[in-house]
Amino acid sequence: MKHRIIILSSLLIVLALAGGAFAYRMNNISNDRPSVDLFSPVTDNIDLSGKANLEFKWRRINFTQTDHYRFKIYSGYNMLESTLILKQDVGVNQYPVEIPAKTFRLNQAYTWSLVQVYVDGSKSDNSYSPFTIIKK
Repeated sequence: MKHRIIILSSLLIVLALAGGAFAYRMNNISNDRPSVDLFSPVTDNIDLSGKANLEFKWRRINFTQTDHYRFKIYSGYNMLESTLILKQDVGVNQYPVEIPAKTFRLNQAYTWSLVQVYVDGSKSDNSYSPFTIIKK
């Protein structure tokens, strides 16, 4: 009789641990936040001739779950604090983001990045795309 109790107790412990591990895995899968799809600018050469602003666009999804977007522009290709030229939190309804053309210099490369911040505080992976100003 004691052996059955020990075996049943051991089996219940194993099942509980396995169930907890499965629940942990499923929770982490459901909290995965993929990066945002960037639409524009995503080409290398940007012509700002006759334009007052450069528009930044991306795929907007999960409106009810999104608190805001963290939008950044860097000078050059390295996304470092020292190359950061613009950082702003963008509301869900602030779309597209328009940055004055005078912000950008001719023949200069830039990189923009975007992170989606959800209402629960979680964040998407960072999306980024470089571009170069070829005409103003």
